[in-house]
Amino acid sequence: MTGIHLRSTPDRLALALAAVAMLAAMTGCTSLPDARRIADASAQLGSAVAASGAMAADELDAAGLPERARELRKAWQVPERSTAALAAYAEALAAITQSGREGAESVRRVADAGTALASGVGIALPVSAAAATGLDIAATVYRQLASVRAASALVDALERMQPVVERTVEVVTLQLDDAAVLLVSANRIAEVKLRAEYADETGYLLALRRERVALYAQSPLTQANADRLLQIDRIERTVVSRLTPMNATLRASEGRLREMLAVTGRTRQALADWALAHRQLLHGMRAGTAVDPQALVQSVSELRDLVHRVRAR
Repeated sequence: MTGIHLRSTPDRLALALAAVAMLAAMTGCTSLPDARRIADASAQLGSAVAASGAMAADELDAAGLPERARELRKAWQVPERSTAALAAYAEALAAITQSGREGAESVRRVADAGTALASGVGIALPVSAAAATGLDIAATVYRQLASVRAASALVDALERMQPVVERTVEVVTLQLDDAAVLLVSANRIAEVKLRAEYADETGYLLALRRERVALYAQSPLTQANADRLLQIDRIERTVVSRLTPMNATLRASEGRLREMLAVTGRTRQALADWALAHRQLLHGMRAGTAVDPQALVQSVSELRDLVHRVRAR
């Protein structure tokens, strides 16, 4: 006997399992919260934004404003590209979390995805750190992305990405505001154009109503004035009937504008919930819990339903 005692098989198994657990902890191979639902909702958000822009431009074409429709299509390409960039970033996060790795490679992938996100929403990044000395949003985002690359762990990288995500959402929201201004302007131009086509009828109607007020102001009411009042009533009904197409078109146009402004409002809310979902992912990673981006999923669902209802109208 050499004095060396071999451990029993159960003891060796316990030691092996402990070693695997220790190795997993050292290499970062822990279970990460799944970002797939965030990625799927982000893709649906991008599709809804693209569909709503095309729908609004088609409405302007139908209203006889092809030039304004072209302007809107060009302007809408900006938030459309931006939401596609959000979706690409979320898809990258889903791939990272599904890989189960938390090391330096994952930090680099987050930083790369963040850089692509900033570029995709139109934030022009400086070419060097020396250029990032100002207070503008591009310089701020550039400095923050540099901090992401310097992170020591995946959870730190995501925490440092949160300000970039929030500034990105601010930028996309402003892009939507610009498009909404164009929609309101187009609606106003269409209204002015339409009223000009019916200017004679509108002017005649106003003249008849002024005459009626003047006749009622005279006392006593003569037979001639009474006869004229009856004539004004008959003429007024005829003129009002001629204005019916204009009024119907104006109501439809106002309704379309309200619907599109509702769409942009829903999109703004979905963007805010997207930033919240990113924060939820960060919290889930810290706490080791699952991520349920319920607010984002609901906002995107409501947006898609609204776009569908408007298109089916």
